[in-house]
Formats: sequence, C-alpha cells, structure tokens
Amino acid sequence: MPVFNPLCDALEAVLGEYADPGAEKIDQTDAQLRSVLPLLVRVADRHSGPAVTEAVDRAQTVWAEARSEGSLRIRGQTRRFAVAVLGLVDLLVEALS
Repeated sequence: MPVFNPLCDALEAVLGEYADPGAEKIDQTDAQLRSVLPLLVRVADRHSGPAVTEAVDRAQTVWAEARSEGSLRIRGQTRRFAVAVLGLVDLLVEALS
C-alpha cells in the first residue's frame, strides 16, 4: 500500500525504541502525519464504531492544537500526535481484518 510504508516510517521515526529525531525530522514527520490523517479519517468513516470514533476524535484533537513553542514541546506534541495516529491505524487494521 503506497501510504502505509511511509506512514510506518514516520511513526518509527518518532516512536521507535531508539528514536531521537532532530528538529528537521520532527517537522517532516509532523507534516507526513498531518497529510495522511484526512485519508485515515475517510477510511474510519466507513468502519465506524465507538473505539474508531474515539480514536478519530483523539487524533483530530491533537491535530487541531496550535504548534507548541520550543523544541521539547514540539517533539512531545508530535509524539502525542503519532501515538494518536498509531492508535487509529491499529483499530482500522483490526476493523479491516
């Protein structure tokens, strides 16, 4: 799937066991996650359920937050966003299985 591999790479870049991304990588990952979220939401709309709806809401809430000031806060916000996206992806994979 053309979207899935880059999405996994983006998630690994900020959530991986040895992840220590710099500012540039954080910005790239944040942009990738923001660009894929609308697609995930469209897929989620077809597979609605309470858990999926909650995961979409959580991801959209973090997505809508203004970018933080300072590198540590930006890193933390991007990681929170990545965790929310990962949770949504996990539920969608389970729903499509």
